[in-house]
Amino acid sequence: MVLSMVAKQLVIDQNSAGVRLDLFLTRHLTAGVESRFGTSRAGVQRLITEGHITLDGAMTKPSARLKPNDRIHIAPLPPRETQLRAEPLPLNILYENTDCIVINKSPGIVVHPAAGRSRTRYCTIVPTWLAWAVSGGRGSCTD
Repeated sequence: MVLSMVAKQLVIDQNSAGVRLDLFLTRHLTAGVESRFGTSRAGVQRLITEGHITLDGAMTKPSARLKPNDRIHIAPLPPRETQLRAEPLPLNILYENTDCIVINKSPGIVVHPAAGRSRTRYCTIVPTWLAWAVSGGRGSCTD
């Protein structure tokens, strides 16, 4: 589940009145401009229950029905600790600029953790490369 790192406030219009809070947010967070923050309905329900999403400044239930001019506040989520650690392995970089990097993935290296695949992953190799690139390329990317 991915949400924005900035607080967000939504004001309910007449067209959304009567809709459940969790359903409204699931639709809103997976449509149009907000799609990059998309999450599942169960994930939205958990965020509401944990108080990361409030209605008119107060905690509420996922099943709360919206009224016109209700204000939904979505708090930024704190970063989570991860068990992933950077791995120093060479990358076959086909293209890079300040906005993106194109990597030719080697066979046998998975992209992200999965059951039974705890070894080398691109999600742990790329941070090593990024740290190297940000440092101005000093030293070796595979140190």
